[in-house]
Amino acid sequence: MASLPLTITRTKTKPTRNVKLEFDAKTFEELARLLGYYSPKFLQSIERAERDIKTGRVYPASSIHNLLK
Repeated sequence: MASLPLTITRTKTKPTRNVKLEFDAKTFEELARLLGYYSPKFLQSIERAERDIKTGRVYPASSIHNLLK
């Protein structure tokens, strides 16, 4: 298993369960690769979605509320 250098800190200003992750661009790219976001199948699905938006078959939703109308 690959290891990635991440900095994990808890926010101290609010008593919430939020966690802040910090990493550089190279680490982000490695994480994306490990999650499969650089696979040819995923990239093809992004291209297909962009073509659908350009042709007007689908449109990006600004909120879930607009979808329920």
